[in-house]
Amino acid sequence: MRIETEDAAMTRRRREPDLYAASFAVIDLGLYLDTHPNDRAALGAFREAVERERRAKRDWTASGRDLTLADGAERGRFTWVEGKAPWEGV
Repeated sequence: MRIETEDAAMTRRRREPDLYAASFAVIDLGLYLDTHPNDRAALGAFREAVERERRAKRDWTASGRDLTLADGAERGRFTWVEGKAPWEGV
């Protein structure tokens, strides 16, 4: 079992809101674009949100934490059951 240091825990806690906010923005803007497909400003905001989400996910997994089951498989290990999952909070 992996034990998280205090510094790693603080870094993770700082990254979580970024990841949640970026993911929410992608979903919310996507739903808006379902009914307003020609809104160029919304499309631009959607693209920016997608990029923020990609960066947030990359930062999360770079810290050694798996965000999805596939993340562990790509690293050749299975750590899904170690520590708290992203949605379990701090």
